[in-house]
Amino acid sequence: MMTKKTKKEDFRSPGHVFTLIGDKEGLMRRQGHTEGSLELMRKSGLADGAIICEIMNADGSMARYDNLKQIAEKHKMELIKISDLVEQK
Repeated sequence: MMTKKTKKEDFRSPGHVFTLIGDKEGLMRRQGHTEGSLELMRKSGLADGAIICEIMNADGSMARYDNLKQIAEKHKMELIKISDLVEQK
């Protein structure tokens, strides 16, 4: 679990890792993945930071909503959209 004491060294970083900084106004100004992940952390009462990744299809293309919906159903996971978080504000 990520807390205010979490350090960079607490995570493995395979492949390439890019540091992203969310917009200070969050989802009210920019409805991006970075801002959405930070909003989820805030709503959960956790540290103001998150780790995100992009899921790829077997053919190397980026998974989109329909692909992600199938993955979520297969693994019994919740799937939300950034628009769901914006509507909750």
